[in-house]
Amino acid sequence: MSNPLRIDGRLLLAILVGITLLALLMALAVLFVYFIHFRGPLSDQHSVWGTFGDYVGGLLNPAFGFLALVGLLFTIILQGENLRVTAEELELSRKELELTRRELQRSASAQENALDTLYLQVKVTRRAARLAVLGTLVENYEKKVRTANTKSDKGKLERQLLTYLGMLEAEFRTLEREEAKVEQESVNLRKANQQRPFGGT
Repeated sequence: MSNPLRIDGRLLLAILVGITLLALLMALAVLFVYFIHFRGPLSDQHSVWGTFGDYVGGLLNPAFGFLALVGLLFTIILQGENLRVTAEELELSRKELELTRRELQRSASAQENALDTLYLQVKVTRRAARLAVLGTLVENYEKKVRTANTKSDKGKLERQLLTYLGMLEAEFRTLEREEAKVEQESVNLRKANQQRPFGGT
């Protein structure tokens, strides 16, 4: 996207200084030609000064107008270049903001995954505690079954023990599933963190 009319600030300053010097030289040349051609003392008549003003204005006004137009054109070109650079910087800023937004989304997703994993770990810990309690209950009922005096007490305790053993088995299965889920979530989280580029690029 190169611009053939690209002008930097130093070049524009040099051009404007050149235009100013050219204007001064032109004014001096007009005055020099006038005083060389019309030698003599300065006049005190208004009509002579009016004629002198018409002469100077007639020669210098179009030249100064042209130089002013050239300066204005160079200034417009420089402003166009500045607008182009500003547009490029805005595009770069937009791209950087897009990259930042994506990185924030990835970070938020990783945090959500971490929270999910933590929640599953808490569930597993609670299940393990429940298993410990059920294990203790089973041990107590086994002792009671062994020490029961009557056959009916023993049958009742055995039924309760079988109920608790069934609950214990179900809790073990649930715990195994949840531990496998926690392990898989941890693996997924590690993979996501490894795939995320460093520095947001």
